Amino acid sequence: MERLETSKTGLSDESILLDSPVVPQLGPMLGRLKRNVKMGPLFSSNYAMLNQHWKDTFKNLGMQKSSAVLYQLRHSGPSHDRLHKLRSTLEVKLRGRWESDSSVKRYEAHSKLALEFQNLPLEV
Repeated sequence: MERLETSKTGLSDESILLDSPVVPQLGPMLGRLKRNVKMGPLFSSNYAMLNQHWKDTFKNLGMQKSSAVLYQLRHSGPSHDRLHKLRSTLEVKLRGRWESDSSVKRYEAHSKLALEFQNLPLEV
């Protein structure tokens, strides 16, 4: 709010939950990182760097670059949470900061998630 910035839904001062029962050590790890960073952002990478790391990871796994794009994380998180019953639909909606139920439904694609896993090479 102080920077006079809002999201595409007109909200400011938003928070993103980084909790996960699948990766319970995430919170403590981020806490340790934050203690080591006195001022400024927790991560020094920008979108271009993150995207390059994403592509490099797929290359190192022997997968095609077209296998997945970074934006798929926006889709796979809600699908994963609902498939494994980690969050209710309302919790997914709040976590994803979606305004409408139809947006949540679009991202909540269990079958798409299962299909993506089926398409992975056996060694992956």
